[in-house]
Amino acid sequence: MHYEGTTYRPPPEADTPLLQVTVGCAHNHCSFCAMYRDVTFRKIPMTQIEADLQELRGIYKKAERIFLVNGDAFVLKAETLLEIAEKIKAVFPECRTISMYASIRNIKAKSDRELEALRAVCIDDLYVGVESGWDEVLAHLNKGHTVAEAKHQLDRLNRLGINHIANLMLGTAGRGKGRD
Repeated sequence: MHYEGTTYRPPPEADTPLLQVTVGCAHNHCSFCAMYRDVTFRKIPMTQIEADLQELRGIYKKAERIFLVNGDAFVLKAETLLEIAEKIKAVFPECRTISMYASIRNIKAKSDRELEALRAVCIDDLYVGVESGWDEVLAHLNKGHTVAEAKHQLDRLNRLGINHIANLMLGTAGRGKGRD
């Protein structure tokens, strides 16, 4: 496998094959996060993705789930994600779920039709970095979205039947502001 930069994945994906489709994070401006500061965001060429899939097949006899890394792989255009899903299905026909990190901005950039098409090819489990339910904190964290935008985009995922986990960071409001 040809991983570039530090590779991060959510704890529930500990046993899931990881396929790198991007390096770093497209936003990379969150005030709390230094995970991708040492790399410049870029997309992995499709030829590399194909080679890595073949290598993964040599490692995993069966993969019903694959996690796309890095930071916010859902930033890729829907057509690119559809192509990646097609390549995954060609190598791992048993794959039932393709999962990855996503941001509210990534979701917002895709039409309902695109989201439906992605769900149809098993891109159906997103880890969404919401972080907080308070606009003041979101601005301080430099997340690039508001609470209203987050609610709207998560409602779209719910309406379209796309599984997701909204990641929240406890304590980000600061001492004594937890109830707010």
